[in-house]
Amino acid sequence: MVALGFVSLFPEMVQGFVAHGLLGKACSEGRCAVHIRSPRTYSTSRFGHVDDAPYGGGPGMVLRPEPVLAALEALKSEVAALAQARVIILSASGASFNQARATALAGQAQERGVIFICGRYEGIDARVTHFVDASLRIGDYVLQGGEAAALVVTEAITRLIPGVIGNHASLEAESFDHTGLGEYPQYTRPSVFRGLEVPSVLRSGDHERIAAWRAAQRRTLDSHDDSQCVPDAG
Repeated sequence: MVALGFVSLFPEMVQGFVAHGLLGKACSEGRCAVHIRSPRTYSTSRFGHVDDAPYGGGPGMVLRPEPVLAALEALKSEVAALAQARVIILSASGASFNQARATALAGQAQERGVIFICGRYEGIDARVTHFVDASLRIGDYVLQGGEAAALVVTEAITRLIPGVIGNHASLEAESFDHTGLGEYPQYTRPSVFRGLEVPSVLRSGDHERIAAWRAAQRRTLDSHDDSQCVPDAG
């Protein structure tokens, strides 16, 4: 069984996500277990506060280190499968998450489990980084909190765990594999839809030609200009 831990102010966000799809099925079948601790539970404030104003001034609030680390330590001490877990903090200053890191992290998750620390507000007191193994970001943009990012990473790594995806062949020659290329276009029935036809090579039954076509499509997709995906400002 793969153990995953989350330190989050919003446990319901994590619970709702992991209850569905193949991940939900994997958890129900005992292949994966998710454990969540909220820093609010470990607040020493009379009113349950877990944040404070940043030293040096500036807008917003920063998560205090004490409740965050108390939640992390509770996961490690209370869940045996997470005692030696790799700890990941989601941060805009972290290393860029990609398929290679997903593969490595999936292996580590199977060996000793993974714990994700999810920030909120202006972030987490930087001293918390001294108690983690790695810092990751899922893109060069800002989110309201680390939960969405942690769940993206969770989705990417758990699908690589044996048995989560029923057909293991689905993991072969997929997007961003060792070639670094994107996915080729996929089609299904009907063969003609609103005047648009499925490429004839895919209906030819010639597997060598199909493989060559797909390889060419992956190279073509990889050369696309990302600027074409940016919406107009006006």
